Amino acid sequence: MKYWYYFLILLFHTPFALYAQNVYPHISELNGMEDYNGITNLLYRISSSQVDSFNSNYSNDIYLLNTVNHIDSLFQIDGSYYNIYLEGGWRIVNSFDFWEKNPRKFIVCGSSGGVDGSAFVERFDGISGLFQFWTNDGDFIRISHQNDSLVYCTIDSRFLFKSTTGGASWDTAGYLNAFSLSPFNDQVLFSTENGILNKTTDGGLNKQV
Repeated sequence: MKYWYYFLILLFHTPFALYAQNVYPHISELNGMEDYNGITNLLYRISSSQVDSFNSNYSNDIYLLNTVNHIDSLFQIDGSYYNIYLEGGWRIVNSFDFWEKNPRKFIVCGSSGGVDGSAFVERFDGISGLFQFWTNDGDFIRISHQNDSLVYCTIDSRFLFKSTTGGASWDTAGYLNAFSLSPFNDQVLFSTENGILNKTTDGGLNKQV
């Protein structure tokens, strides 16, 4: 997703960026979860963009809708902005998960920055973590169903990180582009590398096709 933001920034450095172009708000993604009360919550994105000769703004914010009490709220800000004189920045949310099936107890990962950026992880209580300067994007994050202090996060589609403190601190776990964590065994993850589907049964230390 971040490459779309880079494209918008580059657009202003080309001669043909002398016109206005708007994409009106529309739903771009829909997910759902059943919370601890058995209530269905819908998580959806509203995407829109505005581009003119001097500014570029792109929004893909995530909203949370409780289907019983019909309360609709902003869950996560996702978007970018750019001005040819003031420059700009972005914040992308790529993945999220919840503790205790509670929409208010979340952890998210993605990337943020201005000219340069880095991967981030943020919790509902304000605890956040920034990875090494050479990282670009947080792609996937999941909480163990067996131990809610154990959290996995994939960085830059190639590095698997592990936290045993609920996301407060992180250690490398392996070279693994994980995209799925087993709900029955928190040592089992699935990943894709070079078009091959792999599986690890030891938390990322080893993998097999």
